[in-house]
Amino acid sequence: MTVKSTRDISTLDEVENFAISELVEAATNRKHSFRNAVFSTIGDAGPTSRILVLRKATDAPFAIQFHTDTRSGKVTDLRHDSRASVLFWNPDQKIQVRLNVEAEMRSDTSETAAAWKLIPIDARNSYNTDLPPGSKTQGIAWRPAEQRNAADAKFFGIIHGHVTAMEVLVLRREGHLRARFTYGAKGRGVASFLVP
Repeated sequence: MTVKSTRDISTLDEVENFAISELVEAATNRKHSFRNAVFSTIGDAGPTSRILVLRKATDAPFAIQFHTDTRSGKVTDLRHDSRASVLFWNPDQKIQVRLNVEAEMRSDTSETAAAWKLIPIDARNSYNTDLPPGSKTQGIAWRPAEQRNAADAKFFGIIHGHVTAMEVLVLRREGHLRARFTYGAKGRGVASFLVP
């Protein structure tokens, strides 16, 4: 059964299928609320969060992907602790999805080369600055003249997140709903409803 509305959700399978299908759709639909996610890591200074654009989501195995400059602070954080938390919110459907992921950095592979080719030339500049993201500059302007060659994918990478847990919260008049799912090498592990 395909669930079209959060009002129709009543089983754990429906909760899981609905949340995952929304993530898969968001990876290709720029207008989807789940497209921009809060990605949190643990660094030397403690937790750090930032908005990332969801680039890919798969259901089997359950995984998500984001693009990044490999010199960024989040990559440094993930090299010290590969665990991350990802938060999605859809204000129209009033659904929150929280993922725990085991992140794997991918760069200079056939996968990243294929992804790089799909990025418009002007958007490649986000991964191609001479200085690493977060570097101090003399002014507030970000000038394309200081960019590297747009064809150079040297600093482009993919954060591949293997989902280890998902928690879904649905706010609705007929009663809020909350569920938690764990995942391992063989797919879904424990699933349970929780008190919202």
